[in-house]
Amino acid sequence: MPLVGNGDWAMLSNYLNSIGYVDRWLAKIMDILEEGVADKTLVILVGDHGLSIAEYLSFTPYHNPLITNFHIPLVISHPALPVINIADPVTSIQIPPTVLDLLIETDTFSKCKATAARDMLRNYEGQSLLRPQMNTFGYGEYLGWQFTIMNPGGSSLAVRNANEPEMRLIVPLQSGSEWHFTDLQDDPHEKQPLVSFDYQDLMSRLEDQMQRAWAERAVQVTELWIGENRNRYRFKP
Repeated sequence: MPLVGNGDWAMLSNYLNSIGYVDRWLAKIMDILEEGVADKTLVILVGDHGLSIAEYLSFTPYHNPLITNFHIPLVISHPALPVINIADPVTSIQIPPTVLDLLIETDTFSKCKATAARDMLRNYEGQSLLRPQMNTFGYGEYLGWQFTIMNPGGSSLAVRNANEPEMRLIVPLQSGSEWHFTDLQDDPHEKQPLVSFDYQDLMSRLEDQMQRAWAERAVQVTELWIGENRNRYRFKP
């Protein structure tokens, strides 16, 4: 179903048609659940990535660090769950601990399995969405940092802190990738991010002292996080 007459926008039409196709299948699945197993089924809908659409001249997240590529839908639904809208900055790694927490709190598990599940919760980086989000430790700030690798090939890493989510840093992980810094409060659509191939150059161009201090701390914590995960997964590129 062509949605625009201009052939230059055919890709956008194709994308919107693919969304409609998926939506119709989702509706069929939900109808099947409603026929008798909805009260026994936890439905989780989550996007793998967002999309920088036509105004950014891009239809793909590939090597594209714009904020719109990192905004995804996340819905956890069950007939017995109350409606709760969470406005905190969260990430998709919080889904598994949330599911475990739900299973524990609804007495789905036996006592033995519930104990094991509580022990498992401690192994996850993400926090359960059922709880108030803790963004700081009493002895440090590491808990508030969030790291996302969305682009294929892992050429860069997006970094933010849940305590100051308006600031955002893109850290290059491969040569040829750029540093990006954005204050989303001043530039919510990242029309004019600060971009450089050189870290020192990027820091020198940050005139605001608070922004520079935040970016420097973000780099320090990111180095720790990368090193920790390389050791954890025995990944030595």
